[in-house]
Amino acid sequence: MHSENMRTRFPIVVSLFLALALARPSGAEITKAKTASRSLDAVVKGLTPRLVGLVVERKRERRLAPTEEQLRGLTDDEKKDLRAYFRRPAGPASGLLIDGEGHVLTSLYNVAGEIRKIEVRLADGTTSPATVLARDVVDDLALLKLEKPIADSLTLPPLSWGESFQTGRFVLAIGVSGEPGGTTVTLGIISAPGRNGGRMFQTDAALNYGNAGGPIVDLEGRVMGIAAFIGHFYPYWGMNSGIGFGVRADTIRKVLPVLLDGKDIVLMGRPVLGVYPPKTTAEESEEKGARIGFVLPDLGAAAAGLEDSDVIVEFGDGIVEDFSHLRQLIMQRKPGETVPIKVRRGDKTLDLRVVLGEVKETDS
Repeated sequence: MHSENMRTRFPIVVSLFLALALARPSGAEITKAKTASRSLDAVVKGLTPRLVGLVVERKRERRLAPTEEQLRGLTDDEKKDLRAYFRRPAGPASGLLIDGEGHVLTSLYNVAGEIRKIEVRLADGTTSPATVLARDVVDDLALLKLEKPIADSLTLPPLSWGESFQTGRFVLAIGVSGEPGGTTVTLGIISAPGRNGGRMFQTDAALNYGNAGGPIVDLEGRVMGIAAFIGHFYPYWGMNSGIGFGVRADTIRKVLPVLLDGKDIVLMGRPVLGVYPPKTTAEESEEKGARIGFVLPDLGAAAAGLEDSDVIVEFGDGIVEDFSHLRQLIMQRKPGETVPIKVRRGDKTLDLRVVLGEVKETDS
């Protein structure tokens, strides 16, 4: 999977897009397109043994409903269609078999609600009931455990995790189709590497109910993340809206030992420093560090003496690259922690200590 041919897949795929953009692609371009197609097919086939389908039987579904604002002015038939749009469709969802012991990673949404039974369909066509071993509410992950052993006939390829999350990197979102061993594949890019405090990435590879919980991989077959937050209970979310989110591989590797131990990861209050970024200018975007646009009163930043226009260059033991990176560093801490920071103010460098506050999560 990591041969030199696989490493040349990126320029091949770019050539494919260029070929498709032309009215009459040349023979060489058609050859490149065929090569790219075979390369992508190899990636999918390499992951297929680890891809599982989830059929979940619920006692009661937690339903999402359109808002009154969305329904206003619609006919009865249009209202009926809109309600159907927000309803979880029938059919299998996706998951990733991460080991030979029968542990499956998927989106927490796939096993939300009151569950009667979970049946997992493996790539070889065999099935097994499964139970939810642990939940990660922060990252929309669930870890399932198969109740039957995996058949010896199912050979699992090595699982390789991605490490680099550059904007523009091509990725494939792989999910299950209705038949055993069947797959669905969508192609896109990582459109933003850091979301949810750096724990997730954003992609324009089409994500939907069917491939929710399935792997998102790069063009060398490395798992970049798990497709998540597809059909959650937010007022304006239905099916695919053009962008989706994946739990980053580095986040998964951090939380996986906790989940394997059968412990849930719950949504706690988030740490907050108490600063806002400035309106970005070209000059400011080139500087190192996180420039402060506004300091909120009555929070840790103000108490520590931070001022508007200060630039935070170090946070704890981390060198701050920009404001987005500062957010990620804050999210790695806990409310109430005291963190040493280094601040540039004009020609001076100040060493300060801040106590992080807490943002309470709500159901709204």
